[in-house]
Amino acid sequence: MGSVKAKHAKADLFTRVGGWFRRLFERPVPDVLESGLERRWAEEKARARTAAFSWRTAGIIIVASCFFILGLGLGLVHAFSSGLPKISGLWKFESFLPTEVYDDKGELIATFLVERRYVVPMNQMPDSLVQATLAVEDQKFYDHWGIDVWRTGKAAFIDLMAGEKRQGASTITQQLARNYFLTLEKSWVRKIREAILSVQIEKAYSKDEILYFYLNQIYYGHGCYGVEATARFFFGKHVRDLTLPEAALVAGLPQNPGGYSPYYNPEQAKLRRNTVLLLMARQGFITEEERAWAAAQPIVLAQRRRIQKRAPYFVEYIRAQLEKEYGSNAVYQAGLKVYTTLDSRMQELAEKHVNLGLERVQQRWNYKPYPRKENLKIEELQLGQIRSGIVVERDDEYAYIDLGGGIIGRLDITPLYWHWPNPPEVEITDGAQVAVKVTSLVRSTGRVELVLEKKPYPQAALVSLDPRTGFIRAMVGGSDYN
Repeated sequence: MGSVKAKHAKADLFTRVGGWFRRLFERPVPDVLESGLERRWAEEKARARTAAFSWRTAGIIIVASCFFILGLGLGLVHAFSSGLPKISGLWKFESFLPTEVYDDKGELIATFLVERRYVVPMNQMPDSLVQATLAVEDQKFYDHWGIDVWRTGKAAFIDLMAGEKRQGASTITQQLARNYFLTLEKSWVRKIREAILSVQIEKAYSKDEILYFYLNQIYYGHGCYGVEATARFFFGKHVRDLTLPEAALVAGLPQNPGGYSPYYNPEQAKLRRNTVLLLMARQGFITEEERAWAAAQPIVLAQRRRIQKRAPYFVEYIRAQLEKEYGSNAVYQAGLKVYTTLDSRMQELAEKHVNLGLERVQQRWNYKPYPRKENLKIEELQLGQIRSGIVVERDDEYAYIDLGGGIIGRLDITPLYWHWPNPPEVEITDGAQVAVKVTSLVRSTGRVELVLEKKPYPQAALVSLDPRTGFIRAMVGGSDYN
């Protein structure tokens, strides 16, 4: 009996302990309404906690990324800025001092120079030239800080879609930095350094100063740096006297000086000029009437003078010796003064008698082209006539020959390259003197078609030495150095 009571007491104890644990760990079962409200409240609370956590996490990531990018950018700027040239050098136009060559009497006979450049202030540059430059090169010049971000992004997108570089995005400041301080290497390193220099230039100089540097330093082709040298070379006038169509032509040259040269590619030069005029009209710099008038104007260039060099064979001999001894940089930049043993009077006599002797030989062969005349009239030309002329320009298909008197004949040079393996010995280059035959002539329009006369010229050479000293007194290498 006692043992039975003990068993019941133990069972009751376990029951009470089990109930206590169930009440501790088990949730009471509420009614349906209470359960739904609590569940919704719990879910909203969990969502709020999750959202707060997500925003905090995103904020931390964004801030950390910004600091990382900023630090990386500052590090790159510091790395690429090291070794950059000082932009204060922009005020110091680097002038290459020419080498001067003198004869035995101290008279100047030749000059070796590397570039044509004349520096002019902004007040001597016509508004039309400045406006044309801004219209074609940098329409937002007065708004950006050295880099046109929108234009750069647009160009990058176009290049990416095309799979190749098709569109430039350099501002005037970037072009100045690249041409004055950097090389023309195409790399990201150069582009980054160019951008850094552009920002530095914009901080240090006013917009008008930057434009002044650009217009006096940029390359326009044919050895011309700056707008003054370009105006003199193409139009034979000062930059301040340029007309609207002339200014537009000059402004369009820097992008491709050779391709848009009116001497080498007159049609491309005209198309480029008219594109610049169109951009000027769109920017409001000129009216539509002014654009139409300027676009209709022909390109009238100054007659390119053929410079008669004194003792050209001797001068070239001196140049080669100097370059061998001192290097090409010294020859064209160091301002050397070279005093030679050449006797100018003997040189003139030597050239005269070499040419007289060659003329006799030509007459003996019954072959002598008509000489080039500065006052040649179109009426003097005849079909089949053989004349001397000077190559003034050429492209892949034609050479243009100055026969004199402003008469320019067209020489088809494509057949010359079919003469392989025995091509003609005459070199068709700028300034070369050639013998040509008139094959087609339209006097009313001045159109003259030519072919190269293939009969050979006799040649001769002469060197005069002082037997006591070995000094060279005269040197002639042929009938015409060009």
